Amino acid sequence: MSGTSAFDVNRGLVTTGVILIGLGSIMVVAGAGLTTTAVFAASRRFVQQMETPPSEIVKQNIVRARRAAEAGASAWRVGPDGTLVS
Repeated sequence: MSGTSAFDVNRGLVTTGVILIGLGSIMVVAGAGLTTTAVFAASRRFVQQMETPPSEIVKQNIVRARRAAEAGASAWRVGPDGTLVS
């Protein structure tokens, strides 16, 4: 075997490839940032245009869920004839 390596890489192509990968990565991060900003801005506008704020809708739904649970528990305890089932 001789002292030279059979695995010879073109350094210019490798350098160009690394530079393109770096630039592409920067573009991906910039694109993701712009997209995230646009989606958050649209979401804020959507929420601000709502007649009822989301927090109030959640509170109303919690009250409805509690009432439904109470009604279901009551129906479970009371028989079809209106008497309390033990």
